[in-house]
Order: sequence, then C-alpha cells, then structure tokens
Amino acid sequence: MHITKVQQWVASALLLVVGLTPAVALAWVSLLTDAEEGARDRAVGLWVMSPLWGLATMIGVLLIHKHSLVSAWLLVGLLPGAVAAPFLF
Repeated sequence: MHITKVQQWVASALLLVVGLTPAVALAWVSLLTDAEEGARDRAVGLWVMSPLWGLATMIGVLLIHKHSLVSAWLLVGLLPGAVAAPFLF
C-alpha cells in the first residue's frame, strides 16, 4: 500500500497543527509563570519541553515524507523555544 503525495501533505499538515500547538503553548506558559519560589524551575522545565515537543513533531513530518532525519527542517521544531529563551533568561 502506497501513500500518495496528497495524503502525505494532509497528514503532515495535521501533525504540524497538532504537534506545534503544544510546543508554542509550552513556550508561552513558561513565560507566564509567576515569580514565586520554585516557579523559575517550573518555567525552565516547560521551556525545555517546548523544543523537545517541536523536534518530535518535525521528526514525524520528516518520517511521513520519507526524508532523512538529519535535516535543516528540524530547526523549525526548535523555533518556539528559541523565541521564548530571550524573554525567560
């Protein structure tokens, strides 16, 4: 059974929406944590999870399209964490 190009693009678009939404949300919530004691650790933990979730999403997209896992597209998965980093630190 072969997957057509249209099915690949639909599946990857769905994965991008479902996968990058939590990555962006984790980065956003890491910036909104309160300044109470221990909140800094929680903020950093949420921030670390954001690019990991984004990387997992982009790996899934590359697998759907049967591309090599060593690709510049993996940087897209790091983008939410990279954007939040200057505001967090």
